[in-house]
Amino acid sequence: MFHPFGFMSTPAAGGVGTNPITSGLVFGLEMGLGQSYSGTGTVFTDTSPSPLPNGAFVTPTDFNYNSSRYLKFNASSGSNLRFPGATKLSYSETWSFFIYWKPTTGSATYIFDKSISGIDQNSLVYNFDAGKMRPWNSGYRGMTPIPSPLNTLKSIAFTKDLNALSNNYKAYENGSNTFTTTSSFNVSGGTTGVNFNANGPRDNELYNYYVYNRALTPAEVTTIHNYVTSY
Repeated sequence: MFHPFGFMSTPAAGGVGTNPITSGLVFGLEMGLGQSYSGTGTVFTDTSPSPLPNGAFVTPTDFNYNSSRYLKFNASSGSNLRFPGATKLSYSETWSFFIYWKPTTGSATYIFDKSISGIDQNSLVYNFDAGKMRPWNSGYRGMTPIPSPLNTLKSIAFTKDLNALSNNYKAYENGSNTFTTTSSFNVSGGTTGVNFNANGPRDNELYNYYVYNRALTPAEVTTIHNYVTSY
C-alpha cells in the first residue's frame, strides 16, 4: 500500500478543510488535509457532526492514497471500504448525495451503498449507463443519469425532496443544476452502515463524498462544490 511523501497540509483559516454545509449531514468522506484519512494506516473516519464508527477496507491493501488528496481503489475484486452503524441512516424519501471524483476505468461499479450487507439499497452506480452515474434502489431505475466522463474530475449531486409533490428530484454537475424532474424513488430506512466500491475491480479516484438526510438547495450544492475544489 502506497503512502504519501511529505506532510499533510494544515487546514487554512477561513474554513478551508471544513465542509460549510453540515445541517442534515449524516456521512462525510473527505480526502486530504488529514480529514478522513491521516495518510498512514488503515483507519478512515466519517467527518459528519455525529460520525459513524471508524471505517476500514475489508482487505487492508485494497487502496492507495495520494497526498494530492484522493483515495484510489486498487482491488482485483470489490474493494469494500465499510463504515458500520445505522442510526443516522434511517432517511427514506428525502436525501442528497454529493460526490467529487474522477473515474479512471470504464467498468460498471457500485460507487456507494447505504448498506454494508448488500448492494442496491440507496446506491450510487457508475457506467451501467455508458459513462454516466445515477442513484439506484431495490430495482428502481427511474433516475436520469448524469455524464461522468473517464479521467475527468468533477462534482455531481443528486437530491430528492419528499416535501415537493412535483419537481422533487434534481441533479447537478460542478455545482450547477442540470435537470429537475418528478420521481417516486424511495429508499429503505432499515440498512446498516455504508460501503464504497463494491461489485468488481475498480481503480477510480475518490476525493469527497457526502450523504444528507434532506434535500440540499441549489445554493448549498454550489457552496459544497466551491469548498471541495478550494484545496
